[in-house]
Formats: sequence, C-alpha cells, structure tokens
Amino acid sequence: MSMLRTPFKAISLSFKSAPVEIRELIYLPEEVCKSLLRQVREVLGIEEALIFSTCNRTEVYYVSEEDHTDELIKLLCIAKGIEKPLSHKKYFRCFSEDQDAINYLFEVSMGLESNVLGDLQISSQVKNAYAWSHELGMAGAFLHRLMHTIFHTNKRVQQETPFRDGAASVSYASAELASELVNGILNPTALVIGLGEMGRDVAKNLDLDAFARVDLCNRTRSKAEELALEIGVGVVSFEQVFERLHTYDVVISAVTAEQPMFTCPMFEENHPGMQFVLDLSMPRSIAADVEELSHVVLYNVDDIHSRTNQVMQRREAAIPQVKSIIQEEVI
Repeated sequence: MSMLRTPFKAISLSFKSAPVEIRELIYLPEEVCKSLLRQVREVLGIEEALIFSTCNRTEVYYVSEEDHTDELIKLLCIAKGIEKPLSHKKYFRCFSEDQDAINYLFEVSMGLESNVLGDLQISSQVKNAYAWSHELGMAGAFLHRLMHTIFHTNKRVQQETPFRDGAASVSYASAELASELVNGILNPTALVIGLGEMGRDVAKNLDLDAFARVDLCNRTRSKAEELALEIGVGVVSFEQVFERLHTYDVVISAVTAEQPMFTCPMFEENHPGMQFVLDLSMPRSIAADVEELSHVVLYNVDDIHSRTNQVMQRREAAIPQVKSIIQEEVI
C-alpha cells in the first residue's frame, strides 16, 4: 500500500540515551519550550513543530525537507546556556525518516518508551505540547491530523488492551493501595510524611474523595504548605507528627533517614480500628516491629513492588496489541 510521504523528523534525548545529569541540564520548562518553538520558526523557517520536556526526556518533532538535527541541538543548548552544544549530540537519537519519526512519536505517546511502561502522564504532556504549537500557529494540517490520530490511538489502547490497567509505579501503587485500604472505614484519614519526589507523587495521586482528611508533613514546613495549597489538603508540622501518628487510619512515610524514625510507642495509643502503615523509605523509616502491633498492618517497598511487578507483567504482555493498534492508526 503506497502512503503519502510527509517530511517529518525528530530528535530525542531520553533516559535510555542520557544520564540524569544530562537530562537535568537540557530540561526545558514550558516557557522555554514556547520560546524555542518561535526560534525554530524564525531561525530555521520550520512551520510545524512539537517540543516537550520531562524529567525523562526532551523531544523535538518537526516538518521539514532538510535535516536540522545540529541546528536544533544548538538552539536547545544555547537556550540552557550550554557551551559546545554539539558535544551533547551523542545523547540524542535522531529520526530523519518520516515513518521512523511518526512511529516513535506514537510509541512515546502511548508510554511504550516511558521509564514506567504505559505511563499515563506522557499522554497529557504530549497533549500540552500540541496545545502550545497550536497556540503559536505552529500546528498545520499534518500535525493536526497526526495528533488527533494519536489521541484516538490512546483511546483504543485504553479501551481494547490491559496496557494501562493498574498502577505501575511505586508512588501510583501506594496511592491506589491507600484508597483500597480505607474502603468501608467511616471518615478515613491519611498522613503523608516526607515530600521528596516519591512523597510528592503519592500525595498528588491520592484519591482525595476516598478520605475525610489528608495531611502532609515535611521537615521543611514551607514545602508541605506549598503542596498542600496546590492539592487542597492540610499540614502537620514535623515537630508534632510523632505524637499524632496514632490518629490516622493510613500513614505513608517517604522520609529519608539512616535509622527508623517512627517506633512502636508512637502507634500504641488507642486507635478506633485497624491502622495501615506504608513505609516507602529506603532505608526504612518505620521500625519493623511496628508490624507486631495487633491493630497495625505494615507494608514496605517490597510489598508495593510485588503489586507493580504484576501490573508490569500484564502491560508487557499487552505490548504486541498496542503496537498492532499503532500500525493500524499510522496507516
């Protein structure tokens, strides 16, 4: 079957090709992505382009007869104040054939190329990037059709395969487990302690409708207050948390500590029912003997990983289905 060829190309820097220190260096906030879109048009004469950047990848897709790999890498690096930009070229994958670039964007958008297979966040990140291109007049007929086909493919993957079923990261799985555990408890409460990357992700992914109250706690109170304001929950100071642990139905700890910070006496005050404790810290922040308390059920990182491993097996088994749907939609 012959297909109309469109000169579509891409460059990609991802966790598969670049260490975290390089990804951090080249990470582009939203305003920088938009600024680069303007430069791509003004400097290189490219009329259709898509640019987005996450902690795991920075991507540029564009329509052009010419290969602008070197110029795009230079623009990216100059925008971040990086000297000798082409010394970073080795970290990029370059797609100069239209079908390769198209297939790659489909696979990225479905989560096939994500650090967490089937990651849902990448779909919204790609959608945001498309909105920026549209806003700046850099989404023409080809990009419109391509992106709407990708959105349709996403729906098919969601509806026709188990590829997105379940929580596949520790933070998502922990948030999901917390909601399951309080099912049937009257006015359940939850506390998230430690707001590094893991703790923040758990807090953001909690189903707030499942709880009567959710509180956040962090050594630096301002960090807890900022996130609490963003998601609409409460705050407990780090100094108070030790004497209040026993008042919550679910306690999720993602604190960084060399020794367990939370011990049996902190959980031994009368609690009206079962108390569920999730220790996501490494090393562990909750003493192992807390599990021996009759009213406490303790989950550690290995317990959460066993849930995510089962999900990952189902997702990996669904990859051929996803790729088959992609090929149908590409055609």
